[in-house]
Amino acid sequence: MSEAMVMERPGAAAMWWKALRAYSFPASIVPCLGGAAFAASSGAAVSWWMLPLVLLAGMLLHVGTNLVNDAADFSRGVDNPDAQGGSGVLVAGWVTARQVYAAAFVAFGLAAAAGLPLLLLRGWPLLAIGAAGALGGYAYTGPPFGLKYKALGEVWVFLFMGTLMVAGSAYALCGSFPPGVWAASVPIGFLVAAILTVNNQRDLRDDAKLGVRTLATLFGLGGAKVVSLATILGAYASVPVLWLAGVVSPWAMVSWATLPLALPPMRAIAADGKAPLAPGTVERTAMLHMFFGAAYAAGLAIAAAVR
Repeated sequence: MSEAMVMERPGAAAMWWKALRAYSFPASIVPCLGGAAFAASSGAAVSWWMLPLVLLAGMLLHVGTNLVNDAADFSRGVDNPDAQGGSGVLVAGWVTARQVYAAAFVAFGLAAAAGLPLLLLRGWPLLAIGAAGALGGYAYTGPPFGLKYKALGEVWVFLFMGTLMVAGSAYALCGSFPPGVWAASVPIGFLVAAILTVNNQRDLRDDAKLGVRTLATLFGLGGAKVVSLATILGAYASVPVLWLAGVVSPWAMVSWATLPLALPPMRAIAADGKAPLAPGTVERTAMLHMFFGAAYAAGLAIAAAVR
């Protein structure tokens, strides 16, 4: 670590803001909004005053997950000066892994505090949902689980930041799981998983050198491209299936208006070249998730308004 790099340490607030990776928050905001919109479209009585608490608790769980991910990746050597992932605060030497782990548990504790009024109103099922979310956030990369390093990261993200966050938000807001909510969460689950599959395609060579097991390292570059494309296409394909099955309103097809945003990352994913992925593709995939999820939630909200 060079002395110059250490001396470039920003102020505490700026440094921790960087560590939180706030740019990734739409990945937790979108599922919460999707769950709220679906609950409303199903005709359930939604306690809208609780939505800010749901969003805050969801984002704090996401913050804790991000921090654990940073600390675990750095401790395993996955995040290093040559890597493209992570917040960079540990690689720069600004904080220690122990401090980042401590901050993660503070975030999980704050998430529990934000969810306390919801728990008092909704009871033990919401406690189980919140506990599962916190444990899942830690288990993604935290020891001794490290699901990300065992080729289970994509499945974890789909289940926890897709289906559980959508269905859990709906439960928190209306006190039950609206019929079809788990199925309705699938499009959002696919696209939040797409962020990770594309990220793992980008990091394929570095992960392979370090012995990190992801679907990309297991299947190789060709297989990684198939997985990445399948998660994006799965999001779009699942919406008309849900509509025809009567799970969501035809207004959910508003999400297809974002299809032009899907084409650039899909072309980059499928492109031939020496590099596993063109720069910026992960960011474009994250943006696609945000706009697709917002459009999907908006369609469900319109369906609720015209009931």
